[in-house]
Amino acid sequence: MERVNRILINDKYKYYQSVIEFAERDRIFCCHDLRHCVDVARITMLLSYEEGVPLDKELVYAAALLHDIGRAEGSHNHHIKSAELAEEILRRSGFSYNEAEIVCQVIRNHGDIETAEEKTFSGLFYRADKLSRDCLHCKARGACYWSDEKKNLALTI
Repeated sequence: MERVNRILINDKYKYYQSVIEFAERDRIFCCHDLRHCVDVARITMLLSYEEGVPLDKELVYAAALLHDIGRAEGSHNHHIKSAELAEEILRRSGFSYNEAEIVCQVIRNHGDIETAEEKTFSGLFYRADKLSRDCLHCKARGACYWSDEKKNLALTI
């Protein structure tokens, strides 16, 4: 996990995370902080195990840490912007060109519902991102724009 830890100390990564943290300082809904990222990675790994889809743990954690950094520049199409910003951070952290491409594709796809049911890295990651939300205990649940059908109101993993 050495390369993943390099992401955490990368100056650009830390800057994007600080911008997001500041922008979400008064947010009543789920935030896009390190806890969310680690939850997404861990749930992706659980789904990988349960569904028999082998994944590289370092690529999963890299994708999870970087999947929302585009929010530093606005939330509209943040998945596309996140992939653009992630590429340089991945390369500076020691990921190969091919590994960076895989991670960036997963990041781009985490906003694409078409991947939701796929038994692929992108599909598992998409589901993990949604499953990471603790809607049952959320104080803002009543104000959330997610429908009750979409909310995580029971433990599924």
